[in-house]
Amino acid sequence: MTPQHILIIDDEPAIGSLLQEAAESIGCQVTVTTSPDQFKRALLQPQDVLVIDLIIPGTDGIELLRYVATQHLSASIILISGVNRRVLESAQDLAVELGLKVLGVLGKPFRISRFLELLASQPTNGQCRLANTLTTISVDELQSAIQHHEWVVHYQPQIDFRSKAVVAVEALVRWQHPQRGLIFPDSFIAQAESFGLIDEITHAVMQRGLSDLALWRVDGQALKLAVNISAKSLVDLSWPDRLHQQVLDAGIPTACLMLEVTESGLMQDFSKSLDILTRLRMKGFLLSIDDFGTGYSSMQQIMRVPANELKIDKSFVMHMHDNSNAQIIVDQTIQMAHKLELQVVAEGVETAQAWAKLADAGCDIAQGFVVSRPLAAEKFTAFLTANAWREELIN
Repeated sequence: MTPQHILIIDDEPAIGSLLQEAAESIGCQVTVTTSPDQFKRALLQPQDVLVIDLIIPGTDGIELLRYVATQHLSASIILISGVNRRVLESAQDLAVELGLKVLGVLGKPFRISRFLELLASQPTNGQCRLANTLTTISVDELQSAIQHHEWVVHYQPQIDFRSKAVVAVEALVRWQHPQRGLIFPDSFIAQAESFGLIDEITHAVMQRGLSDLALWRVDGQALKLAVNISAKSLVDLSWPDRLHQQVLDAGIPTACLMLEVTESGLMQDFSKSLDILTRLRMKGFLLSIDDFGTGYSSMQQIMRVPANELKIDKSFVMHMHDNSNAQIIVDQTIQMAHKLELQVVAEGVETAQAWAKLADAGCDIAQGFVVSRPLAAEKFTAFLTANAWREELIN
């Protein structure tokens, strides 16, 4: 989706004018300035994309990033500069750490076509998601949601790079709030964990997912179902037995379930986590280490987890095209995982370029918008039946 309002700050007026002309040519409304004060005043108006030069007289782009982060804006960021590429990439990493959405970086000199590509990658739902994230969720609301079955499960397909077949689907929970509308998980999962309600939500997601999986299996779709597991569940030694019984009652083989646990979640109580994960594997469940590369665990601990799969975090995958370090990390992670006999899933595969890079690196499974956004169950069923997903992007 093309953004409507763009705010540009660059210390070179000629560069600002060039960017303005390009953005206006595709229908954007553009404000350009070289003044930090004018930039801050312009932020009082709604903006979709901020283009920030790192070298600004009287301040610098890092200070501006820090300021933008304090304003809790929904705008995405494009960083631009003639500084060393590694410095530009570090500034990008800082922006992400500050909680900002970064579309990419432009090193001077740059191609206008690349600038337009970054604008075209602007997400459509950023503002809605930010509004939900900033909303406080009460324990009473969560308990009511559990009681009234307000959870909705959307499914995102996982595609085998070699066969190009849908081999698995990840269940992603949404909350259909009666007053606030659809709320995404980053707005309520942490609260559910702190209130001790996460197991009830996981149970509901699993129940819905198992029911839908059973229907797809009847239709001849031999899929695996991936479900995220909270770190809070990995300290309850009785939880594997309850989960096992739930799956048996649904008539689904445990080998059809891929339980995703985050790298950082494993480390909260590693001895109990290892106990629980080992028992789950003994019961036939499959295990995936999610968000790999974003935690602080040692390789020795990761090696001790009886995992079947490793998921490369989307923060690396989405920046392979403009961050050489991200590309190196992805390549080396795939090689390491295969030597450990782990299947590799790449999250955040949003472009044909990313697909091609991952395929060349030997990645096993792709998950991301280049294939499909998360879909409601009935739409996912239609997606499976059509079997014609963006074939032109990955031939």
